[in-house]
This record gives sequence, C-alpha cells and structure tokens, in this order.
Amino acid sequence: MTQRLWTTEDGFEVLTGWDRPLQYFFLDISRQCPTCHGQNDSDDTDCNACDATGEQRIFGNLDSPKYPYGAMTLDEVMQEIERHLTAWPDSLVGTLALDKLENRGNDTQVYGIVGQVKNHE
Repeated sequence: MTQRLWTTEDGFEVLTGWDRPLQYFFLDISRQCPTCHGQNDSDDTDCNACDATGEQRIFGNLDSPKYPYGAMTLDEVMQEIERHLTAWPDSLVGTLALDKLENRGNDTQVYGIVGQVKNHE
C-alpha cells in the first residue's frame, strides 16, 4: 500500500494511496476531535461534537456507501478531494497514477501542510 499524506491548515489529516493487495485507491480525511481531544468530557459523558468517536471524519472510503467495499478509482479520489478540500499537492495526481501503473506498495510520501477543508464545522 502506498501512503500519500498531508495536513490541512485547519488540522485535518489527509491520507490517500494505492492498495496493492486490494487493487484500488483509498482516501481518508479526518482529525482528532477538537472538543474532547479523543477523550470523554471531564464529567465522563460522551462528547456530542464527535459522537464519542474521538475524531471528526470528513470523508472515509470505507464509510461511504458510494464506494462498495471501499474501492475507488483515481478519478473518484480526485472528485472527493476537489469536493472537500481547497488545495492538494501539485504532484499528487501523477504520483497516484504511477502508484497504480507500477503497482507500488510500501511507499510513503509526506507533503506537509496544504489547503483547508471546505465548509467544515
């Protein structure tokens, strides 16, 4: 599996790449819940901001009914990125295309801080 990672200016972590064993692309956009920081509230009640999950998930291919079994094409990854983010690394599309073409695995690339999530709360 390749991993292409970056953080948005508003603290979301973006992870995408090519899953060599499953032969599809994946995408996850999430961050630790800023309200509970991944923990329960001080009075031991569940956090309402994240429904006690500890994270704010903007998109996850495994959670999306649009993508059976989580399987995504490169075009679908880019559609979701364009839908949810203001910017992404310049070389991302080319790198992901090569990941599939060369059937890469076990390769990680960290891009740094790029863009923001559109219309998040």
